[in-house]
Formats: sequence, structure tokens, C-alpha cells
Amino acid sequence: MKPVNAEDKTHMVVGHIVAHLVDKFEEQRQNDPAHPHDPDPITKFHSRKLPKISLLDYMCRIHKYTSCSSSCYLIALIYIDRVVQRNPQFALNRHNAHR
Repeated sequence: MKPVNAEDKTHMVVGHIVAHLVDKFEEQRQNDPAHPHDPDPITKFHSRKLPKISLLDYMCRIHKYTSCSSSCYLIALIYIDRVVQRNPQFALNRHNAHR
């Protein structure tokens, strides 16, 4: 088994954070009294069915095949948060988080 270095551990932590936040965004949207029964709007970014790869595994795959630093992932989270805050109709969920 390959030893895990500090950079890999950092990326794993960031991957867990991203996956957790997507789950929280989806949960918050489902429990929002302003949208009690509104289905999430379907966009070009939605997949018809859930991807077979988990979001955490997807983040690890991105890390493996790119040279993004942990800072890139954290900045991406900030941008995603801003999009969600400024566009309440935008629903981040497991059908579009991989895209």
C-alpha cells in the first residue's frame, strides 16, 4: 500500500469537505420552507441518474489527474457558495455536483 503524504491527506480532507457541503446544500434546499414541494429546476448540468462514482471519489480522481492545490479546491468552494447564495433557484445536489 502506498504511504499517504501530507498533501494527499490535505486533498482527502478537502474532498470530504466538498462532499459534505454538497450534502448540506441539498439537505438545506429540501428543508427550506420557501420551497416546500417545489422540485429542483433541471438544468443542462443535471445528469438523468446519479453518477456511479461518489463525490468524494470524484474529488480524489480530480486530484490524482490534475495538479490543483488545496487552495484551488477551497476557492472553488467559495465560488460555489456565492453562486448558491446569489441564485436561490440554483439547486446544488448529487445530480449536478459532478459537473
